[in-house]
Amino acid sequence: DDITYTGPGPFTDNAAGNWGGADLPIDGGLRIDSIYSGANAQWLNECEANAAAGSYVTTQNMNTGSNVDNDMYTLDATWDSDGAVGPFGQATVQFKYADRQTSYRYQQDRDFGRFTIDHIGNAPFPGSGGILRETQELEVIFNGDIGETMNLTLGAYAFDDAAGALQDNACVNKWHAAYDPDGVAPGALPTEAGTINGLVDDNIDCIPEGGTFFHRLPDTTFSGQFSNQGVSTGETRALYGHLNWSFAEMWELGFGLRFNDDTRTQRHVEGRILAGTCTHNNPGDNSEFEMCDPTYRWNRTSLLNNGVTFRGSADFDETTGLISLSRHLTPGNTLDNGMWYGTISEGYLHGAFNDEINATKGTAAQNAVAVLLIPYGPEFVTNYEIGFKGTFWNGRLSLNADIFLMDYTDKQEEVRLDNSAGLLGPDANFEYRVNASSVDVTGLEFELRSSPWEGGFLSVDIGTLDSEYSEFLLVDILNPTLPPTDQSGKSLDNLTPDWTVTVHVEHAFLLGNGGTFTPALGLYTQDDIELLPAGNQDDLGGTSTHCNQGSYTKWRTRLTYVPPAGNWQASLFGYNITDEEILFRCNNIRSGAYGRWLQPPDQWGLEFTMNFGS
Repeated sequence: DDITYTGPGPFTDNAAGNWGGADLPIDGGLRIDSIYSGANAQWLNECEANAAAGSYVTTQNMNTGSNVDNDMYTLDATWDSDGAVGPFGQATVQFKYADRQTSYRYQQDRDFGRFTIDHIGNAPFPGSGGILRETQELEVIFNGDIGETMNLTLGAYAFDDAAGALQDNACVNKWHAAYDPDGVAPGALPTEAGTINGLVDDNIDCIPEGGTFFHRLPDTTFSGQFSNQGVSTGETRALYGHLNWSFAEMWELGFGLRFNDDTRTQRHVEGRILAGTCTHNNPGDNSEFEMCDPTYRWNRTSLLNNGVTFRGSADFDETTGLISLSRHLTPGNTLDNGMWYGTISEGYLHGAFNDEINATKGTAAQNAVAVLLIPYGPEFVTNYEIGFKGTFWNGRLSLNADIFLMDYTDKQEEVRLDNSAGLLGPDANFEYRVNASSVDVTGLEFELRSSPWEGGFLSVDIGTLDSEYSEFLLVDILNPTLPPTDQSGKSLDNLTPDWTVTVHVEHAFLLGNGGTFTPALGLYTQDDIELLPAGNQDDLGGTSTHCNQGSYTKWRTRLTYVPPAGNWQASLFGYNITDEEILFRCNNIRSGAYGRWLQPPDQWGLEFTMNFGS
């Protein structure tokens, strides 16, 4: 909304340094006026026109969309003993199986303007088969009562996950069949990173079917278009058990153990396409809706020096536990039923790979640090929680409340840094995951449900959260000889506000015809939130200029009519009825701008519900 640009200055057509780094292979780097003279001025003026037209207006020209096919098969069967079985007074065995297959292909306009500047989608386009992901899940659960005081649950769990191109992963397979990272060809320089088909360099031509193609400034000599293809698999095996023991009247003790074994594999290639081959039938025609059909060629220049090649496998295993203690309360006076409880539970999340780190282009010291950062380890958490649950006044009031402390060790955090020199891959902004040493998260939760008057209903939910790094020393990948930056004491960039409040109130009016008319009003309010994914090293956990959503309140309403007899009801509803402008996603997109995605404006609708059967 603050754009005042009228053109043609201060941007000068075809002048170096206006957009992009000077190291890129055209004057001025990634420049819009490489499309045609005057494109800068026209693009900025159209941005201003879009802003003046409203928050939900764009002039993007790409045929943006996606095609998703989901196939899912599930089986859930339970056997009930209907009586004693051995030492168990009652027992059940549950069998669960699921197979899910998802194929996905898409095309997206990332510059949001009426110019072919920065598009993204599956290669090749059109005609890509896209990406296929298949998961298989199997779980067997036994539950049985032991006497009058114990209940035992035992389970076994298996999960397999595979994702890659819908076709044959040709580029990944051809490159890794040809590339030997430890090989040295006769006459090769000692500093060369491996061989390709036994040679210092060789060309691997293939189409990265289903991979991502970055369609940037086509119809120019700019060689910044690039593509990738990856294959990933995962296996999880687990055994677990949980025992509840009522060791005394109104007292219950719980114990649990879970063993997890995880294996993750990843193969990945990402590099620039052959320069000058990204063209359309009508160069300079900005009404093009489809991506170009370039030549994909992997070699030492495109992958080892200006891209990423990676293959790796890792195994993780961990045993976690839980203990809980509950004290049930004796009903009386206003209390219908209630309990106090306390739990200490452990959690674990397996590690994986930063598969887009280039560990072959930098200095020896930079490459050494980059290699160490490609894998990141598992994270662990211990959660301490004390709470209360109860109902009062013959069910007219329900109250749940708890306080918790989550103590993380080696928490996986996403970090973004400036990679304009291209040492860590082809993207100007580089994101990777790293393990933070220690993180503390504390919070309160309060839930109230009440019928304080005849025909009325009130609900109130309140939550608070405080999180910060207890210890976090962050190594600068690009300057590995410098001392690590101390991020201790800074708040987590966890996309969660410090507090939230939700209130809902309604009243059912009895009409003369015996029907009911129920107006309802609700609000949701929260503290400000930082939506920019993990910041640069200097401001991790800080506040960004463009991606901070201030505290806000959002209102909703519903009017419902239920007839005295019949099987239907009708409602008029409204969401965000005060038309608040609210961010739900924001980041520094790679086309040189901030992307800001808004929640929907005010919405109104009619709803009709009819029930069938008894």
